[in-house]
Amino acid sequence: MLKDASDVKAIVDTLREGNTIVFIDIREFKRTKDIVELKRVINRIKSVVDAINGDIVGVGGDWIIATPSFARIWRIKEAVEVVEEKSEEGKK
Repeated sequence: MLKDASDVKAIVDTLREGNTIVFIDIREFKRTKDIVELKRVINRIKSVVDAINGDIVGVGGDWIIATPSFARIWRIKEAVEVVEEKSEEGKK
């Protein structure tokens, strides 16, 4: 759980080790800190993930999943395809 900016060090150290997929609960941080600090912390985590060729994604607004290089996060693009199909049907 990410409660304070000082928790970021443990998260990025774990990612740098390269053995663990990290699930980060940011609800408490969002509740007690401002959005600027939240963005700064997320950017710090993201920069480490990018440096180790990992992957990162936000889930449901309350969670972040970060992976080292051995794992990738699968993203569904189905919603975009459905919107495009409906758009094309409307043109007929």
